[in-house]
Parts: sequence; structure tokens; C-alpha cells
Amino acid sequence: FFSFKPGKVFLQVCKQMLLQFVIIKPLLAIIAMILESLDLYKEGSFNISTGYFWLTIIDNISICIALYFLVLFYISTADNLKPYRPVSKFLCIKAVLFFTFWQDVIITILVYYSFIETRFAQSLEDLIICLEMLPLAIAHAYGFGCKTYKNPDSQFIELTDLTTKQKITTVIANIADIASHRDLIQDTINAFVNKPHMYMDLGDFLNISVNEQKNRVIKEGWIEKNSNDLQTWKTRYLLIINN
Repeated sequence: FFSFKPGKVFLQVCKQMLLQFVIIKPLLAIIAMILESLDLYKEGSFNISTGYFWLTIIDNISICIALYFLVLFYISTADNLKPYRPVSKFLCIKAVLFFTFWQDVIITILVYYSFIETRFAQSLEDLIICLEMLPLAIAHAYGFGCKTYKNPDSQFIELTDLTTKQKITTVIANIADIASHRDLIQDTINAFVNKPHMYMDLGDFLNISVNEQKNRVIKEGWIEKNSNDLQTWKTRYLLIINN
């Protein structure tokens, strides 16, 4: 499989490999609708002449690539992400995506080889999804709880202190923010069009000694060890951070 050392393009490559699934998935759905209208999709058929067979393979490859790079990202940032419980978040999301995908494939195979009837298969899949959603909803409440991100110094406004108009406006604004695709579009542009950025925590940088700061700049590859620019490393470093 792919392998490389984390570096200045590591985050960029991870984002590309994750977002490829976000792009490919709706494209496959559109292709499936076109093939279905032409009677070429043949859902549930694993004959190599059907669209379902090839779209399922492409979908599976895309999922596996996204999962692989997600694990790579976690391995590289596990210590930094530990306070945010990344494993529980990962399991919550993947349980919904991958369980539903694979149970659909398994049930389709059972129908294809006449182990179960089509009508029973549809009901069975619906039942399994209904049974899965309750524990997954509870798991999501734990994995994506707000306490991790709550600033103890911040002042929160109670909903009861707002007028009816303010409550409605707040709810609508939150729903619009959730439904918005602007962040996804911007991330996709940054991942596939823009050049990779080098990210650094300014707070961490300022809390270490001058020699450590200089060593980190050299380690990142922003300035060569024997470069004439070494005298101005701090100005350049902070400039990169601010950009």
C-alpha cells in the first residue's frame, strides 16, 4: 500500500485521500441512476457486465483508501488528539458508514445466491439499521460531547434568557451552519488546488527555548542548517505561522 514519512505535505495528502471519497461517492450515485435508467445497473447482480458490480468495487476501493489514510493521520497525531477522544469519534462515524455498506453487500450476496428472498432482504436490512441506530446515537452523544471543547472561562447564554425571536434565529442559524457545504468545498479546493501549508502551533513554539526554536525551523526544512538566512530565521518562522 502507500507509505511515506510525515512531512510538510503529509496533511495535504491525507486530506486528498479522505476527500476523494466525498467526491467519488456522489458521482457513483449519479452514475448508478444513469445506468439504472438504461437498465444496465442491475442492483444485486455480481455479473461483471453489470454496473452494480463495478460501482461496488470502486466504492469499496475508495472507502479503503480513505480509511487507510485516516488511520495514518491518527497514528501520526495520536498524542495531540488524545484529549478529544478521536478513537470514539472514528468508531462512531465508521460504524454508520461501513456497517451499513457491508451489511448491504452481504445481504445482496445472500439474495444473489438465493439464500433469502428479495422482499425479506429489504425488510431485514431496514430492521438491522433501526436496531443499530439507537446504540449508535448513544455512542455519538458520548464521542461528540461538547464538554471537551467547552471553555471554562467563557460566559454562556441560557436559552431561557433569549426572546422567542432570538431562539428561532439561533436555531435557524445553527441548522444553516450544519447544512452548509462551504467548509467542504473550501477544504476540497485547499486539498487539490492550493499548495500545501505547513502548520505549527504558535503557543508551543513560543514556549520553547531559542535554540529549540531554531532546531525546529531547521528540522521542518524551512531553512537549511548552513544557510545564510539562518540569522533571520525567527522573522521568517513567525511569518509562515501567520500565513
